[in-house]
Amino acid sequence: MVVLYKGVKGYHRPKSVEEAIELLQKLENARVIGGNTRLPLTPEKGKVEHLVDLQDVGLSGVRREGDVLLIGATTQIGDLMEEELPPLLARALSYTPEGWKWPATVGGVLASGLPYETLPIALMAMGAKVEVAGPEGSREVSIEDLYTGKGVMKLGSREIITWIKVPTEERPWAFEAVAVVARLFPQVSIALTADLDGGRISNARVGLAGVAKTPIRCETLEKALEGLDPASEVPDGVLAFAESLEPPYDPVASSEYRKYAIKVLARRAIMSLRRWLK
Repeated sequence: MVVLYKGVKGYHRPKSVEEAIELLQKLENARVIGGNTRLPLTPEKGKVEHLVDLQDVGLSGVRREGDVLLIGATTQIGDLMEEELPPLLARALSYTPEGWKWPATVGGVLASGLPYETLPIALMAMGAKVEVAGPEGSREVSIEDLYTGKGVMKLGSREIITWIKVPTEERPWAFEAVAVVARLFPQVSIALTADLDGGRISNARVGLAGVAKTPIRCETLEKALEGLDPASEVPDGVLAFAESLEPPYDPVASSEYRKYAIKVLARRAIMSLRRWLK
């Protein structure tokens, strides 16, 4: 079902990515939609005059190419969850509220940049990239580079996320989350991958949700983890990254609670890497 909002003058359903991009070039104040679940939550919905629906452009489905999992941008979250997925990705998706699995799409989740989504941070930790198509052709963007950190997307207004490319080589990983209210996204969550060379952490990748205006990659924590032995007590200094965060506030959880919670979850995630030690 497509909901048309006040001020919307046209609804368009192109049959190809090329046609969709042409529409975005031609139409003023156009907005791409997939499952149309996020637009009601975005402040710019009142400025949208045209909706460009991507359901028929051929971007749905999941396939493997070598050691990469390719996910079409219009693949619905519920359908993705039924696929055989890398464990970290499956764990992150398991926190999706039932009412958001359909018709929400993978591309829509990534493009909206809502702060509590667990999918983007898992993809950040896994080193995934998205393929973006626009008037100038296609390019690849790291998941973390989709966001400015201030709630604004770095995609051009005439660009479309087409495919998500996820490395399938399994590294030691952890995912921790806290949900204050059932049937909602977790208020705070962390995804972590790392190498464990000689029993010490190296090349860590960390994604955080619920602690900024969008999901973020936390390079400060990644650097603090370098060389750490997860079998040892986690030093308080490693958790100092939380002090520089500016978490959102809402009636469910305060900013200070989120800061406290992310430190607890980070400690748990680091300690859970112990299961990978031989």
